[in-house]
Amino acid sequence: MPSFNDFRLHVYGVWLLARGNTQGLAYLDTSKCGMWRSFGGFVWTLPILLAYWLKSPDAGNALVDMDGATYTSAFASVFKEFIRFALPGLALLLTAPFLKLGQRLNTVVVACNWAHVLIVYMGWMFISLPLMIRSELPFLANTFLAFVVLTLFPLLLFLTCWRILRITVAGKVLQRLAVVAILSLPLFLLDFLQKQFEIALG
Repeated sequence: MPSFNDFRLHVYGVWLLARGNTQGLAYLDTSKCGMWRSFGGFVWTLPILLAYWLKSPDAGNALVDMDGATYTSAFASVFKEFIRFALPGLALLLTAPFLKLGQRLNTVVVACNWAHVLIVYMGWMFISLPLMIRSELPFLANTFLAFVVLTLFPLLLFLTCWRILRITVAGKVLQRLAVVAILSLPLFLLDFLQKQFEIALG
């Protein structure tokens, strides 16, 4: 598990990369060991995932009735989020020969994994603001939340990832687009399979 110091340095590093500052690379451990340890960065998303869950409608009942089903459901949710976290990086490793990243592979995987951690915290900040003002200005909060979720956050997400890839991948635009596709497709496939599974059960 990455230490708090690892978390602090790597998130700061990818924050610099997202701003177009190449000095962010100096904060990333791009060794083979550091690359595998970056998958452990998922642990540092758990506080935000817990905060999301506590705001869900079922959280109150679950806290009152702490039984085996509750623990199973919580474990399944954490496992599902870990799969979503790990899939893009694993997809990069599997397709590395086709992407021709060479020695940059470790750097790209480390940056993408820690960028995922940064994005989780950014998402929490973007979504928390309208939730906090919902009780006072419900219509405005709902409108702003819809704008954030459907427009602002996806745009910010793309720009953040693109700036990071522009530094870590470098190369031609088509190569960076290929990396974006490899990062995105497993998540779309996972969502599709999940919906099909829910339809089959329902």
